[in-house]
Amino acid sequence: MHATTTHRRALVATATTLALSATALLGAVAPASAADPTTITGRVTFPAGHTVVSYQVVAFAPGARGIDSHISGQVGKDGTFELDGLTAGTGYQLMFLDSSGEIATGYYKAGATEVPLPSSATLVKGGATGITIPTVAASTVSLTIVGPGDGEEPSWRETFAPVLVDTERNRPAGIVASSPDESGAFVIGGAFPGASYRFVLPTAGPDDLSLDGYYYAGNGYALAPSAAAVSIKAGSTGLKAFVAGPSGTTPAVTGTAKVASKLTAGAVPWSSPSTTSYQWLRDGAAISGATSSAYTLAAADLGKKVSVRAVAHPSSPTLGAVAVTSAATAPVAAGPSAVVKSAPRVSGTAAVGKKLTASAGSWSLSGVSASYQWLRGGKPIAGATKSSYTVTTSDVGARLSVRVTAKVAGRASSSATSSSTGTVAKVRPTVAAKLSKSSAKRGSTVKVTVTVRATGISRPTGTVTVKVGTKTVKKTVKASAQGKVTITLPKQTRKATYKVTASFSPSGTTAKVATKATAKPVKLTIA
Repeated sequence: MHATTTHRRALVATATTLALSATALLGAVAPASAADPTTITGRVTFPAGHTVVSYQVVAFAPGARGIDSHISGQVGKDGTFELDGLTAGTGYQLMFLDSSGEIATGYYKAGATEVPLPSSATLVKGGATGITIPTVAASTVSLTIVGPGDGEEPSWRETFAPVLVDTERNRPAGIVASSPDESGAFVIGGAFPGASYRFVLPTAGPDDLSLDGYYYAGNGYALAPSAAAVSIKAGSTGLKAFVAGPSGTTPAVTGTAKVASKLTAGAVPWSSPSTTSYQWLRDGAAISGATSSAYTLAAADLGKKVSVRAVAHPSSPTLGAVAVTSAATAPVAAGPSAVVKSAPRVSGTAAVGKKLTASAGSWSLSGVSASYQWLRGGKPIAGATKSSYTVTTSDVGARLSVRVTAKVAGRASSSATSSSTGTVAKVRPTVAAKLSKSSAKRGSTVKVTVTVRATGISRPTGTVTVKVGTKTVKKTVKASAQGKVTITLPKQTRKATYKVTASFSPSGTTAKVATKATAKPVKLTIA
């Protein structure tokens, strides 16, 4: 007999067995007994139009997987159920199961209709009574299993019929509602509307209750181990899975895991004639558009691990697609930095109080983001990190420059420094003299107010010297004077017009950043 036909008939027979023996799959039915700490009793309510056929309530320990149930109880014609032989003080998840697949498999949740996932269930301890499980009508999944051709038999064999299992504990959630036809098409009922499941052909032995096996891995793909399982939404139709597919080694990836470097996937030698498609992955997720055998690492890959999935598309109509994934690279490192093509430049006058402006220069890569650091004598100026800088008295005697750091996404940063300005000169103060009166009688008192102003110096210190004719008077300018002093001029006894001159000589810290300066002379007439 042809291998394909034989395998399909085996699926039909196994699926029929499961539909007739769901109770056996989940364990012995609990005998009725009086309520006690090891018993849970309650009632199941059904959607309108449904009558009791072959329903069960199954108690699972929260950590149980597959069909490793603690105990199950048949639902009576009036909807009541009783679970006996439970461990006192232990909380259980109560699952409702309809072996006909007309009502959705789900779990008890206090105050709500049944829920599809164990994690949403309310734990119930022995001794509980009056538990009510409102159920909902089931959705279905229709799927075709394509058996292998001659010489294409897989190395595994199913031990139970195909079944939907939940995505958390691998527990049965959908029962075969119709036997597969000769094409391998069948319908699975019992799915909770809107929920997601995994489809599996169990291959575990009779003593293994995990229901693990070979899973639906995508439409048109061969069934695969659990790591490649793809979820199926309740209500899905027209799905196709293949029992067998070609085998192949994982692709080797060559190249350096660095942004802007190219990675290349090696050819995969498949066991059956196949074409190969590729999908590059970033931390396991598909990279949009990266579907050739080579991939140039992008900025988004920085710090991520990159791998490639190779998919065999066999020429045989009885073999499904198979995916193999390479080992991941090391975390992707930053790529080569941008190279400066023309250095940054500084424009403006290097004088105290003046603003200097920097250009970023030009670089070998596009998308450069420039940051700035102004330098005084080659050393960073604290806080001077904008593209412009106003010269201060701290810069006197030094040359200024700017260092531009170019950053490109995914690349190492690089820097370039401008040429230096000329040496920042000392500030030349402005000195002004103002007489209390421009004419006076002989022997009368006249005062002069001298104001010293210097850019960047709010409190200049030094000495003001005033000359009137042949006479000279000096006065110290303290910081507290804020550059302004008043001096009484020597009295004049001779009628004449005198030239009054005032000069300023800096001292202390002012002397380090400012020069001497003289005011414009003013005239004093003595009558």
